[in-house]
Amino acid sequence: MKRPALKFCLFILITVSLTLWIAGCGSSNSGTKIKTTPTGGGGGSGTGSGTGGNGGTNGPGSNGSGGQLGEYEGTSGSMQFIALVPSGYQHGGNPVPLMVSFHGAGDNHKNFFANTQLKPVAEQNSFIYVCPKSATGNAWSVTDDGEMSAVVSLVDWFKTNYNIDTSRIYTHGFSRGGQFAPYICFKRSGVFAGFFENSGGMPGGGQVSGVCAGFCIHAQDDQAVPIGYSEDLVQKMEAAGNPVDYRWKSSGGHTVFPEFYQEAWDYLYSYPRQ
Repeated sequence: MKRPALKFCLFILITVSLTLWIAGCGSSNSGTKIKTTPTGGGGGSGTGSGTGGNGGTNGPGSNGSGGQLGEYEGTSGSMQFIALVPSGYQHGGNPVPLMVSFHGAGDNHKNFFANTQLKPVAEQNSFIYVCPKSATGNAWSVTDDGEMSAVVSLVDWFKTNYNIDTSRIYTHGFSRGGQFAPYICFKRSGVFAGFFENSGGMPGGGQVSGVCAGFCIHAQDDQAVPIGYSEDLVQKMEAAGNPVDYRWKSSGGHTVFPEFYQEAWDYLYSYPRQ
């Protein structure tokens, strides 16, 4: 083989090897996995992790009005909460989605609201973000129908005081709250369209019933809540034909993962309640 041809072959070989090595490094560092069940209807034609995005038309509004604007603390019945109404919201304007977010065991609504880093996502995507305090103490109960009813009453309060897109009411939670988020979503699927759980999942014995979309995040090295809880939830949702997007990280422990928040919102937004 002539020397120029040999040099050319070596150049190609080195280029391909470097490309494969870089690709391999990128996938190992990200430590994420995507599992999607593409069923259900999309809410628009925008981009995102699902079949639509925030470019879609909002659903039917509750036509409520009179609620306080901005960030504030309040009470609905016996349930305390703290909420953010995005700056783009106007009474009498277009209906906006609602996200109800549940704190972990031993935490409280104020601390969770301040540190979960969902407020910028709510502001950017114009949805009302509310964090209630568990009525049974500092841990949400998946066996107490009274607590579920209190959360539904909170949702009704927001529907009365704001123009809420009733087809896009979602739950979110971390740790114990991340177990309560899918639980109440399935138990009250006539109210909620989907959930976003972070390091929660579904402990053994939990059942998937009703139609809800889900976005799940968990770290493999989580020592507080096993990643198997989220994997079990994803498997049950897939078996039931519910749309679900699942991301895992190889490291990070028991914590929130804000880098996935916008993707989670885009995915849920594309699945309004039918």
